[in-house]
Amino acid sequence: METAGVLCWNPALVQMENAKAESIHDPEWFTDAFTVSSVNQSKFKGYAIGLPLDHHEICDSGNLGDPRVANREIAEKIYVPVMDVLVDLINELRKIKVNVKNREFVEKA
Repeated sequence: METAGVLCWNPALVQMENAKAESIHDPEWFTDAFTVSSVNQSKFKGYAIGLPLDHHEICDSGNLGDPRVANREIAEKIYVPVMDVLVDLINELRKIKVNVKNREFVEKA
């Protein structure tokens, strides 16, 4: 989806000659009781559990899926219909008063 989106909005940024399909794999630290299903879901003893993982833990290139199948038409069907809704959401969020405080996330890579 991401590759299709960039092909739609700024195709000069996409280097399809470098694109390759990649499957996800279990992180090195998983025991045999775990298997990975996606970035946000894994299984423990066959039961689905929410376990967020970083891309580098489950794929070697940081790419999930096959970007070679991406094209502008896919992005137009997916992204364009929701653009007006996203603009409305942003404008509505701007009406909300927010008190921003500095926060440090020193443990996050």
